[in-house]
Amino acid sequence: MGVDIETLIREVQALPPDDQRRVREALDQTAPVPALSDPAEEAFERELVEAGVLRKRQPPDSSSVARPRQLVHVQGKPLSETIIEDRR
Repeated sequence: MGVDIETLIREVQALPPDDQRRVREALDQTAPVPALSDPAEEAFERELVEAGVLRKRQPPDSSSVARPRQLVHVQGKPLSETIIEDRR
């Protein structure tokens, strides 16, 4: 491939958030999720699964990728004030 990876990264970063998300989803579908790189960590996870403390690790899907959040405007006093009042 004749594309410089740094140029490609800059071009993707210049895209609007929706297009960046589409690029991420396309990459997630084509690139496998890498396994744990540390053998000690893999052994520790295997022990936790065998002990029943942890379920088998599932690779993340594209729906678990962080998306830009939108603010929700509410009326009335801040939620933090309501919580403080309820604790008294």
